[in-house]
Amino acid sequence: MSKFKISQPAVLAALVTLIGCFTSAYAAAPGKKPNVVIFLADDLGYGDLATYGGKAQSPNIQKLADRGAMFTDYYAAAPVCSPSRAGLLTGRFPMSTGIFTYIRARRPGRDLAEEQVWLKESFLTMPEMLKSAGYQTAHFGKWHLGAYPKTASHPHPQPADHGFDYTFGTPNNAFPSHLNPTNFFRNGEPLGKIEGYSAQIVASDVIAQLDKRDADRPFFYYLAFHEPHSPIASPEDLIEKYAEQGYGPVEAEYLANIENLDSAIGRVIAALDERSLLENTVIVFQSDNGPIKPGETGGLLGEKNLVYEGGIRVPFVMAGPGVPNGLYTFPAGAVDLLPTLSAMLSVEDAARLSRDGVSILPFLREAAPNRPRPMAWFFYRNKPQAALRSGDYVLVASFDDSTARTHFIAAEDQEDIRRMPSEFDTFKLYDIRKDPGQTKDLAKSQPETTRMLALELQKILIKDLDEAPIWKKLPSRKGWPQRVQNWPQE
Repeated sequence: MSKFKISQPAVLAALVTLIGCFTSAYAAAPGKKPNVVIFLADDLGYGDLATYGGKAQSPNIQKLADRGAMFTDYYAAAPVCSPSRAGLLTGRFPMSTGIFTYIRARRPGRDLAEEQVWLKESFLTMPEMLKSAGYQTAHFGKWHLGAYPKTASHPHPQPADHGFDYTFGTPNNAFPSHLNPTNFFRNGEPLGKIEGYSAQIVASDVIAQLDKRDADRPFFYYLAFHEPHSPIASPEDLIEKYAEQGYGPVEAEYLANIENLDSAIGRVIAALDERSLLENTVIVFQSDNGPIKPGETGGLLGEKNLVYEGGIRVPFVMAGPGVPNGLYTFPAGAVDLLPTLSAMLSVEDAARLSRDGVSILPFLREAAPNRPRPMAWFFYRNKPQAALRSGDYVLVASFDDSTARTHFIAAEDQEDIRRMPSEFDTFKLYDIRKDPGQTKDLAKSQPETTRMLALELQKILIKDLDEAPIWKKLPSRKGWPQRVQNWPQE
């Protein structure tokens, strides 16, 4: 499959003609449900991978793209970590879960009030759905959906409470960096310092679990890598490789970090192949949100923490039985993964009617021309605060919010958040197919389309925010260092 940059419309136009058909090479074994492996990168930009026209070499992700489906218009569920993961695992817009921003990791000896947000057990997750169908389920890497492990003051649901049989990971980012992390836990037990790089540590544990699994049952593995989220650490030989290509120290280490992630993914894929599991395994690769510097968006506007395309559009590749080979341009996102797997694996979803996502199988099979409902995003800390993708249109909405907010969610924010949908008074409209860089606002020239999409966005936000849990133990903004909007990334 060819590589492309979003800033090269002629190349993209040529590639979109490559919509493929189903291949028989990866048909599932008769009577045996396919396995599922999800690879999730952390803060990886749309334009970082060589597979998407970027600078970081990604030969293993490229191999997946070559035999599977590669998407140009795929979206994370949110522009920041925790809500994005909530959306992926629940198939719901994350504002309905009450997770509006990132969840701070519990610090040793400091059970802080601002950490009192978590993914509630009332939200039925992807691993719960698959476990009910007989799947073995495991989580590896970053959790970031509540205290991990739980404590007396923070008795938050753990991966096991959300359907995972096994968990090996960290509360938030790898600490003190990707090299020799000290904050991994296995099934709630601390492991101390582990030698090596986080991505490779995760890959090694996945491979070990492959050999411990019940061979008569399918498995679902969710690999939430830490790379390339800061603070990064990368193998010296890879850093030297990019330095020799003329990149400066910061960029060379960043690109090396991504290539090391790709290498870890390659090890897992090779392990599946060696065990004759690859042809009956659905593999998904995506990022959780857009990048921060020196990450690249491929010419998209914005970055992490913003609901412009650069903050929410991410690379996505899917391969395996029942997945056609080709390049796809219809809009899809992380909230679609759960309903897609439900349809693809013929697994009943007990909470189907509550999902915001849709199965993308009809679009892959060209049996449906458009997705039946739009995708929406909400992020209260920055402007614009909300966005909607409907067909080829993207609407972004904001109002003049001058409140100085803390980095984490504060008690006062909850009342503000529920009021925001009715306060939006500024709307920008983009034809994202013709203008992926969001350079031309069409709101004035297409007022009726703008008005209709604004009403649709408001309807979605009011409904989801009304359903969201209200957190009772959050701290007040008073007494905390105040933060201005669009602050520098941390």
